[in-house]
Amino acid sequence: MENNDNNYQIVNKNPQPDFIFQQGSGNYVQPYNMGNMQPYHMRQPSVTYNVTTPQPVTESNLPDAFKPISPWGYLGYSMLFSIPIVGIVMLFIYAFGGTSNKNLRNYARSYFCIILLYVIIFIILLSTGVLSALLSGRR
Repeated sequence: MENNDNNYQIVNKNPQPDFIFQQGSGNYVQPYNMGNMQPYHMRQPSVTYNVTTPQPVTESNLPDAFKPISPWGYLGYSMLFSIPIVGIVMLFIYAFGGTSNKNLRNYARSYFCIILLYVIIFIILLSTGVLSALLSGRR
């Protein structure tokens, strides 16, 4: 292998096959043209790899799509999502692609799932009559 100035290692560009396919019978054997097919035992084609050292990931060089949300950010988004009309609209916007931050999108989706779970429980209690019994005070 040779190393050039661009920090790339160049592996053998033209590997030779380990053997040649032949076709024939008896004493007469002639090479067989395989076309685009390669023999099973042929060496793998050469690949060029970038061998630069990767930089450690810190919060300063993290892409915007993966920036974490602070605890105060979670509190603020929870308060925003709990506003009756504006919060629900913002929840749908953030949950279904209105932000490039994956952490905010996933938090909005989890908040949406919790609200959906509350609505399902409310409908079940309402349909079974348990909710009306709880609200009327009868047991």
